[in-house]
Amino acid sequence: MNQGTGWLAGIGVGLVALILVGGFAGPLFGVLGAGLAGYYTYKYFDDKYQVQLNAMLNPPVEYWPLRMEEAWLCLEEVLDTCTMQTGVSGVSHWRVTSKDNNRGILKAQIDFKQALGSPADPKIFPRTVIMDAELTPEEDSTKVEIKYNIHSPSGNGMVTDLIKTTQGSLRNRVAIAKEA
Repeated sequence: MNQGTGWLAGIGVGLVALILVGGFAGPLFGVLGAGLAGYYTYKYFDDKYQVQLNAMLNPPVEYWPLRMEEAWLCLEEVLDTCTMQTGVSGVSHWRVTSKDNNRGILKAQIDFKQALGSPADPKIFPRTVIMDAELTPEEDSTKVEIKYNIHSPSGNGMVTDLIKTTQGSLRNRVAIAKEA
């Protein structure tokens, strides 16, 4: 789901309300009813989208069944190998911008450009995604808190794919390390 769904649903409901209310109560009430119905429909879908986006950017805390050193190596390995294929920038990689092994804090960033709009007249937008990871030893496991920040305008479909791919790669790498 994205914000476009909210816009389309709002316009559709607004048009239906305009026709129905306008036919029974006149054009003035038809326009008012259409505006209210369209707004509330859009607001419903936008709120749902914002909740999904917030859940993706702030995944729940995980407990990896690995010692702190192994969890740290898994995180670094995934960031070294996880890539994003974009149409404009080619292949983009995560790069670690800061890390503190002693405190278990790592900050990584990926930058790329994305073409949006019609294929005949695409607009190029820069994308920046920042990952903040904090690893804390917990007995025989490691508590992992990861947060993402998106610093890019106009939609986030490719950014969403990047975050889902990174999270999936982390889970796969931890499963492999757990079996070893």
